[in-house]
Amino acid sequence: MHTSLGLLVVLTASLAIIHIIQAQDQKGFISLDCGLPSNESPYNWTSTGLWFYSDERFTQGGKTGRVRENPKGFPKQYDTLRYFPDGIRNCYNLSVEKGLRYMVRATFVYGNYDGRDMKPVFDLHLGPNLWATIDLQKTDYSVKDILHIATSNSIQICLVKTGVTGPLISTLELRPMGIDSYITESGSLDRYFRYYFSKSSSQQIRYSSDIYDRIWYPLFLMGCTQISNAKNVDNSNSYRPPEIALKTAVTPTNSSEPLTIQWSSENPDEKYYYYAHFAEIEDLQANETREFNVTWNGIQYYGPLVPRRQIINTISSSSPRTCDGGKCRFQLIRTDKSTRPPLLNAFEVYTVIQFPQSETDESDVGAIVRIAETYALSRINWQGDPRVPQQFRWDGLKCSNTNMSTPPRITTLNLSSSGLAGTIAAAVQNLTQLETLDLSNNNLTGGVPDFLGNMKALLVINLSRNNLTGSIPQALQREGLKLLVEGNPRLCLSDSCRKQHKKNKIVPTVASVASAAIVIAVLVLLFVLKKGKPAILQGLHLLPTTSTTNATFAEKNSRRFTYSEVDLLLRVHHTNLVSLVGYCYEGDQLALVYEFLPNGDLKQHLSGKGGRSVINWSTRLQIALEAASGFISLDCGLPSNESPYKGNYTGLWFYSDEKFAQGGKSGRVRENPVGYAKQYNTLRYFPDGIRNCYNLSVEKGLRYVVRATFAYGNYDGLRREPVFDLHFGPNLWATIDLQNVNGTSKDMLHVATSNSMQICLVKTGETNPLISSLELRPMRNDSYVIKSGSLNLNRHYYLSDSSSQIRYSNDVYDRIWVPFFMKEWTQISTSQTVGNSNGLEIPEIALQTAATPTNSSAPLTIQWTSENPDEKYYYYAHFAEIEDLQANETREFNVTWNGIHSYGPFVPRRRLINTIFTQAPITCNGVMCRFELIRTNKSTRPPLLNALEVYTVIQFPQSETDESDVGAIKSITNTYALSRITWQGDPCVPQEFRWDGLNCSNTNMSMPPRITALNLSSSGLAGTIAAAIQNLTQLETLNLSRNNLSGSIPQVLQREGLQLLFEGNPRLCLSDSCKKSNKKKIIVPIVASVASAAIVIAVLVILFVLEKGKPAILLRGLHLLHRTSTTDATFAEKNSRRFTYSEVIKMTNNFQRVLGKGGFGMVYHGSVNGSEQVAVKVLSQSSTQGYKEFKAEVDLLLRVHHTNLVSLVGYCYEGDHLALIYEFLPNGDLKQHLSGKGGRSIIDWSTRLQIALEAASGLEYLHIGCIPPMVHRDVKTANILLDANLKAKLADFGLSRSFQGGGESHDTAVAGTPGYLDPEYNHSGRLGEKSDVYSFGIVLLEMITNQPVINQTSEKSHITQWVGFKLNQGDIVEIMDPNLHKDCDFNSAWRALELAMSCANPSSSKRPSMSQVIHEIKECLVCAKSGIGRNLELEPQEIMSSDTSMVPIAR
Repeated sequence: MHTSLGLLVVLTASLAIIHIIQAQDQKGFISLDCGLPSNESPYNWTSTGLWFYSDERFTQGGKTGRVRENPKGFPKQYDTLRYFPDGIRNCYNLSVEKGLRYMVRATFVYGNYDGRDMKPVFDLHLGPNLWATIDLQKTDYSVKDILHIATSNSIQICLVKTGVTGPLISTLELRPMGIDSYITESGSLDRYFRYYFSKSSSQQIRYSSDIYDRIWYPLFLMGCTQISNAKNVDNSNSYRPPEIALKTAVTPTNSSEPLTIQWSSENPDEKYYYYAHFAEIEDLQANETREFNVTWNGIQYYGPLVPRRQIINTISSSSPRTCDGGKCRFQLIRTDKSTRPPLLNAFEVYTVIQFPQSETDESDVGAIVRIAETYALSRINWQGDPRVPQQFRWDGLKCSNTNMSTPPRITTLNLSSSGLAGTIAAAVQNLTQLETLDLSNNNLTGGVPDFLGNMKALLVINLSRNNLTGSIPQALQREGLKLLVEGNPRLCLSDSCRKQHKKNKIVPTVASVASAAIVIAVLVLLFVLKKGKPAILQGLHLLPTTSTTNATFAEKNSRRFTYSEVDLLLRVHHTNLVSLVGYCYEGDQLALVYEFLPNGDLKQHLSGKGGRSVINWSTRLQIALEAASGFISLDCGLPSNESPYKGNYTGLWFYSDEKFAQGGKSGRVRENPVGYAKQYNTLRYFPDGIRNCYNLSVEKGLRYVVRATFAYGNYDGLRREPVFDLHFGPNLWATIDLQNVNGTSKDMLHVATSNSMQICLVKTGETNPLISSLELRPMRNDSYVIKSGSLNLNRHYYLSDSSSQIRYSNDVYDRIWVPFFMKEWTQISTSQTVGNSNGLEIPEIALQTAATPTNSSAPLTIQWTSENPDEKYYYYAHFAEIEDLQANETREFNVTWNGIHSYGPFVPRRRLINTIFTQAPITCNGVMCRFELIRTNKSTRPPLLNALEVYTVIQFPQSETDESDVGAIKSITNTYALSRITWQGDPCVPQEFRWDGLNCSNTNMSMPPRITALNLSSSGLAGTIAAAIQNLTQLETLNLSRNNLSGSIPQVLQREGLQLLFEGNPRLCLSDSCKKSNKKKIIVPIVASVASAAIVIAVLVILFVLEKGKPAILLRGLHLLHRTSTTDATFAEKNSRRFTYSEVIKMTNNFQRVLGKGGFGMVYHGSVNGSEQVAVKVLSQSSTQGYKEFKAEVDLLLRVHHTNLVSLVGYCYEGDHLALIYEFLPNGDLKQHLSGKGGRSIIDWSTRLQIALEAASGLEYLHIGCIPPMVHRDVKTANILLDANLKAKLADFGLSRSFQGGGESHDTAVAGTPGYLDPEYNHSGRLGEKSDVYSFGIVLLEMITNQPVINQTSEKSHITQWVGFKLNQGDIVEIMDPNLHKDCDFNSAWRALELAMSCANPSSSKRPSMSQVIHEIKECLVCAKSGIGRNLELEPQEIMSSDTSMVPIAR
């Protein structure tokens, strides 16, 4: 039987988007060409008329592949695929309509896309349940096709890696169907086969012949006759098989025979549903009849049936059927009264597939997805169902799951240390079964929301170490609830807030009392000093510990302790250095917490004190070696509780590698060759990430033996040996291929170029890198000196017929010497001492044996084949005469390389080492390498060789990143306890592994790259700015925005040439402003005292004025006092320039030049200091706005600063005169440049996109960069101003309001401009950032179409309605602004139109965030500037039908 079909996948596409991905009038069709680059999307498949789209936006990961071998006739959509080398479960998420039946189809074509001819096997999941296993090892392709009723508003299709090969997918298609067809008792229907009966051998039937795009395969039965008819056949029933399939049929050639279809069932318990379609298409005579019964496995199921003329009949099984013993037989049997044989037009058979595991509760899924969107969380395993199956549960979640039929509920949410910013997401309250909530160690701001107190299931809430403010709701102080809030300095219990408020009121009083107290304290101090009791000074001795330096140290995000020791132990890690567990730094209390070492110190074991055993001599030497030698011996994958252990053979101590690698998992081998050492029983494998690195501390300039060993041992039970790359720093060291060997080892001599050494395992295919052991041995620098490069071990021989390797302690450097001996040799040996004292320290035991040719006149030859004829070699040959020669005997020989004399004649010294080596690299002749010792004519004894080392030269051309930059970035990482999977290895190189958030200079490979940009925005940073940042001396851009940093910005970071972004850190300030603030605090008591006197004087003045009888002045003053209430007074004292009204008159030249008019009043041109041009907005007495809006705008613009927000130069607040002074933007507003009014130029398409990007950036800053976040509420083209370079800046913030980030606030006074105003906000009064997104969508539509937002003369009065109407007509050219003269990139225009309609979706939940908008506009700009897309003038494109409330296309 044909391979079944089905799968589909799509990420966070709304139902609105789905309804527009359609062909002609087919709503809800989704056709994804998986792996198709977005710049090639969409395209029309002419065979069906369906449009296929890239899947890039519908899945979180994966990579694009292109097939190399495709069967002829395969359509275009099978030329590309998406494969998933990372993660175990990768999912597509599809928005659907709950309760509707869908056909889901997935196609898989391998096509040797990777050139490895390793066909994959993997699992296909629908939601949390297994759908099918995809096995492409026996077939060219596979198709899975299922009819499934959506149980929620999303369908998740997941590809699950089950072995070493990576999952892949070629196409994914979704087709909504009627709900009154294909009805089953339970479960879904997996297509078994679907036939129409015709002699056509290749003609499949699909859309548009089949309105549901089912695939019908032609089948013709032996012993049958085909009949056909060109007349119309009515196919109008709920199944709607294609009419063309009903126009042909088969009947038995022998008219008395039954029509039989039979097959074998692989599973005898398989349950089937069948659907047989009949239509009489022959013209029967009056005396002819066709009547038959329908049977299943010999049992009559239906009949007698007389097919209707040219009208469909469908007979289906109403309940599932099984087969007898695995044999399935469907028959049509002619009745006795029939004159014509039975007939069958089309036939479908499905198997029942059950999905027993319920999906996680839909409301919980919606909540966790909204939380992820609010905080822009992106985690590779946050795909598919959050809770089930258990092995794929999302990190940070725990759920209840009593039985499979009950939807699991989320009970624990742990987002600690996740870089969260903004307020606590409102969606948290929708997790109604939540018991534990951990939001600690983030940068959350705002208050603790009341809704947490209403979540009765909550038992633990951890909000510690954020930047929350205000009071804790009373409801959260209930018994039985554990609430953790430490580390939020501005958060308090409600009572303590009131007390604090009370304290603020009595500051002047306290200040006065404090003055007296100070006098008394001085007298007491003098009295104590006079009495000679200096004990009071003891407290002063501790003050130096809290210096500026230590303050920085105290805020490190590590465990908490003295400065120098903590700073060192947080930076360095070595198996022979004690480990720091943590530290305490609290006031005057300092403490260090170390790992516990139960055997005490060495001194006790030498003296025997404290009951310690006296250690023997060999143990003392071992301890001395480990303390001084720098040996590192890591057993990779060894659990820490089994570490360390002493190697039986070498006596070296092996340690767990847990502290030296950031990730990876432990594995234990199942099959290891006998005799393998203990360190090869465990391994560390790396299923996550591409590059995973070990970081080892070394001494710069010192030579090291670096050895890495790899033993697979079938640890995973899959028998799929891995292949991967091994990198040394930023350079390739070797490719590790374990497919033909049990294990392999890489051994190198290398001079450290910095104080750290990085060994990295890099995934290059579907298999996971692994490592068994990693060893480092420092050597003398006067050995193995070469011209350039490092030495990669080729062979290490000592010449003996032994089977034992030589290692430490026989070799002080722990080189591994392998015995080597040939049958044409004779072994000689000695037990006497052999002197081995030269710089190479060859083990004496290796020199006590040697080989000589048995034929004394023959040379001693060692030869091998070189895989690379250009390979360069160094050899080191070691000789010692260990035979007692007679007086008349001599041993003399020449050393040759490939027949060329290299050294000699040479006479080995008696029991003393001689080493002969090449001083320059040499190559082999062709591929054959031959090292020979040839006896001279005067020699009486054959040549002798004790040991031989051969190395190849390996060059590492890519310089490591500048060492000072590496030290700085690592110190920054430790300071803030940053943990990112990509932050491993060299920070800058190679380019493809550069750390996230960094940019580097890298002009040539021989020059160390320098870090030029560091982006740590939204990273959950706390404390002061790390001092190490100033060590990045080539830094050009530093982004620290949206964190929880405090203190002052160092002067060195305020230098010219460094772009510093730090908004969204409310407790961070420039050093000058900090000093001013500090100064203010110092003079508060003085001001309080002066204020007392001032109050008395003010009262006397008022009395005097009253007595003089001049109330007008008083009343005017009182009117001003009303305006400058407590709140307003605070506002009026803001540190921006405040202008007098006379200064405003002067700067505007008595309001001479009018720039425009708005609801606030007139806007005039002006200048400050005669040079700086400004725009002055003056409040009109008849203004529809007023003081409230004026204050709101000043308050906002004094707080926020962004390159795409208009800058406030100052303001005027004098009596009734209110004015705002802005920077002057000479190019007016965007609206003018779209219409050409006011003599403004019409801007081109790329410039429009750039303006849109800049305006979106300003909005994004308001939404997520401000604390609290703000909504503009009046985004429109008239409020987007352009500077001299057409750079966009948002203006007019009078209607702006703060809101709870991630949620909404209720605004009873709805405000905004008609047409731009969010209809959902207008109706409900609920204000959120998505209200601005809607307005921005309207702005985008204006920029694309240049149509009025509201056109009362048109039936489609709103711009969204007009665009939707034009989309239905099918040509994007009609939509675009005619001023562009069709000179517009098609792809970017299309994407921008999609984005605009997505933003303008009537439902706020289906609109993107501004961050997502920015990403999409950037993609549009790339298309527009690269010229990838087609010019609109060249090829008008048909666009799918749409309704005005939906987005044009989900791409």
